[in-house]
Amino acid sequence: MEKFLLRFNCIKVVCRSFIFDNKAVKSLKAEVVSETVPNPTSFQVVAGFVWQQIMAATSDKQSAPTILAFGANVRAKTSPPLPKAAVGNATASLLVVAEKWDEQLPYYVKQIHATLSTVSEKVKTMQSKETAETLLAARNTRLQGFGNAKKATCYAHLSSWSKLGLYDVDFGFGKPTKVIPIGPIHPFQRNSIKFLEYRDDSNGDGIEVWLVMEEKEMQILEAETNFLEYALPS
Repeated sequence: MEKFLLRFNCIKVVCRSFIFDNKAVKSLKAEVVSETVPNPTSFQVVAGFVWQQIMAATSDKQSAPTILAFGANVRAKTSPPLPKAAVGNATASLLVVAEKWDEQLPYYVKQIHATLSTVSEKVKTMQSKETAETLLAARNTRLQGFGNAKKATCYAHLSSWSKLGLYDVDFGFGKPTKVIPIGPIHPFQRNSIKFLEYRDDSNGDGIEVWLVMEEKEMQILEAETNFLEYALPS
């Protein structure tokens, strides 16, 4: 444990935010459309793209595997759907694994899409107790993944706050003008990703991405022309 802590304490991390506007999201969707993923979502394409770019900046491209972890809201996926305001953590904790480095974005989006589709189908066909057991099994799978994470060349964790209506919250002194999903940063947060809706996008399809990365790796990412083709520093 002491060696583990020393390893992280010597890492300097920084936080940056980037905007993927409606035009960028549409371009990414057009790039990954396939028979396997005919209707990619904004989440899938931006998550896949950011994951791919983080991998390029942080890991040996010839090594594998790499892991993306995130939670999925299953309220709307049950049959019948649960109310949006249903109390409790009706989520599935997921691990998506890329067994190889691939320069093509569709590979990463396909992995994310397949993982989400599998969980959606399982939850849809379950009833109360079985649904809970399915979610528990997904959580246990993720915990096993944490144990195997040290074998990965890159481990990233994503949390999406997009479309939660955070900019509509009013506690009596007005709606927020800016939501920042990151507090004080720590080396343990390395390769963490946060999604927010891009409120200045009139079409509502844009995503604001907050990244915490090791400083030297962030510098590589910020100099990557392919990344900056879609991501606008903010």
